[in-house]
Amino acid sequence: MGYNLSRYSVNRNLPQLDLLLTAKGDIRFETNAPRKLCYKLREALTASNEFSDLKHYYNTINPTFTFKEEPDAVIAVYNFVSPGVPIGEMDVRQTERPSEQKGTVESARTMLDVIGGGIEGDKEGYIDILFPNAVLSKDEQLRLWAWAQTTDWEFIDHQEKGMTLTKREGFEKIVWRPEE
Repeated sequence: MGYNLSRYSVNRNLPQLDLLLTAKGDIRFETNAPRKLCYKLREALTASNEFSDLKHYYNTINPTFTFKEEPDAVIAVYNFVSPGVPIGEMDVRQTERPSEQKGTVESARTMLDVIGGGIEGDKEGYIDILFPNAVLSKDEQLRLWAWAQTTDWEFIDHQEKGMTLTKREGFEKIVWRPEE
């Protein structure tokens, strides 16, 4: 299910967003429905990016916080990093075959961060790059897919658990494609 990219999505979460806007550390939001609150916070951030007067929420909060579910709360984990994908950040994990390199870019949250990770991954010889915190809107997915058509990359959408850029063959059934 896609996000509701309306002002209402942002307004209903303004108290949390205002708190996150000025925070310089982790914040705990107590709730009986952590999965639902996590979804609503991500939806509010994505929706805020659609409106020029609300875009500051997305630009400030999205690169700085990751949302983590606990049984009775949502933790907004403060991870300040400069925008984009820092060079050399990729966490290399060797597989059984040394020629197949995988990477993880935890700080990437936007489509441009993912594209930057793909460009750096090409330079480093990666075949898979996991972006666990990159949850993209349908429009961003469509633009990422268009970019991927000009490269060897394809991507797999893990929905609320991020996405993976891959160069592997055999994943045709699970890679993201626009709806016909």
